[in-house]
Order: sequence, then C-alpha cells, then structure tokens
Amino acid sequence: MAVDSRNKRTSAANLPFMPLYPEPDSSAGTVGDRMQTAGLYFLPSWVSADGVNLDAGWDNSENAHDGNTATFASEQIGAQTPLELEWAADLRTDKFRIFAHDVDIIAGTHDATNVKIEIWYDSAWHDFGAFTLPEDEWFEYPLGKDILGDKIKITSEDTEERLYVGEVQFVDLSNFLPGSAGPLLDGNLTSNPLLKGGLIR
Repeated sequence: MAVDSRNKRTSAANLPFMPLYPEPDSSAGTVGDRMQTAGLYFLPSWVSADGVNLDAGWDNSENAHDGNTATFASEQIGAQTPLELEWAADLRTDKFRIFAHDVDIIAGTHDATNVKIEIWYDSAWHDFGAFTLPEDEWFEYPLGKDILGDKIKITSEDTEERLYVGEVQFVDLSNFLPGSAGPLLDGNLTSNPLLKGGLIR
C-alpha cells in the first residue's frame, strides 16, 4: 500500500469503484481517500486543505482540515476574523464543500448563517458571497468553472454566533484528462473510450 505523502492520501489497488466525488465514511467520521492504481486515478475526489494560513480568533483550527467531520475548529465569540486554509499546491477544482454549524447560548447548535466564502485563484481573492450552511451536513457549492486554487477564507459575519467548522474541501479534478474523454477510470468500463479494445476485462 502506497501513500501520497504530500496530501496524506492512501492509495491502493483492487478497491471497489466509488461514486463521483466519494463521500466520507460516516461510520468513522473520516473523509474518503483518493484511490490510485498503476499511476492512474479512478475518479475526482474531495481533498481537505494541507494547513492553516490565518487563524487569529479561532481555536483548534487544525480540526478544519484533519479529515474528520467529528472535530471542529471554533470561532471565538464575535471575532469575525477569517479562517484561512491552504493547499500545498494549486488544485484544479470546480466545487468546494464545508461541514459546519453555529452555536449560541439561547438556540444551541443550529445552521451556520452569514458565512462569507472567498477563494484565492488567478492571483486574487474572489468573494463568492455569504451562505447559510446546514447544521452538521455537507454544504456543496459549484464555482461554475474550473479554477486553479490553493486557498480559501471562511468568515462568520454574525456577531452573536460562534461558527464551528468541521471540514473544508475542494474537489480534485486533476485525474481528468483534458477535453471530453472523462476520467481515466470509471464504473462503466465498457463505455469508457480509453478502455475499449480489451485493455481491461
């Protein structure tokens, strides 16, 4: 079993095919790893950040990229400072997702509101607006195009709530070929133009 040391993603041969954008293992609360065999990636997969760039006003910021949706980075009350996560290198992506909730004294744990998301690409920050994130569920947002991004900023604009972030991920499209050929391997081998002609039986 080989390990991709840069992003700490485990690779293994002879694993079952996964659906597009593999989901986390809910029984363990961990995020599924990218699979690889013979140097060819199966499918796009969700990839957590490699580290934290800015976390003033936050506690346990490493929990937002530890691959575990049961642990949380928590905003200090009223901080309204960004949690900035980064990947070790530009990642080709077209979607992000966040697992989070808000906490206040009266309502307890609930949906996270007024959460501002910014992504760094093309040498600038791009503001995607403020969102309501469902309590302890994945919130996915398509960017509408492929980008090469390596940083994301998350800021709560609600002064009376504490934002808790369990995990932040980009979908990794690096295993797609340019053009319309699709992924190198998918669950329908007979229809994949790269695998016709008896290459894989």
